[in-house]
Amino acid sequence: MKPLGDTLDVYAKLVRVGYGSIKDWADKHGYKPVTVYRIIHVWGNRTDKEPHGGLAREIMRRLRETLAQ
Repeated sequence: MKPLGDTLDVYAKLVRVGYGSIKDWADKHGYKPVTVYRIIHVWGNRTDKEPHGGLAREIMRRLRETLAQ
């Protein structure tokens, strides 16, 4: 599993695929922006294991799907 990166890396990748910001992505997918920022901060550079909580796991999965486009 490849790391997504920190919030700045994720922001840049989201802009490349057509989102204006992390907040824009969070709003369009029904998440609170602060939750998405926090999950990226904690789990964005981790490669040793998946997030523990269901919401964190879901957000990271959906971010990876979005960025794979």
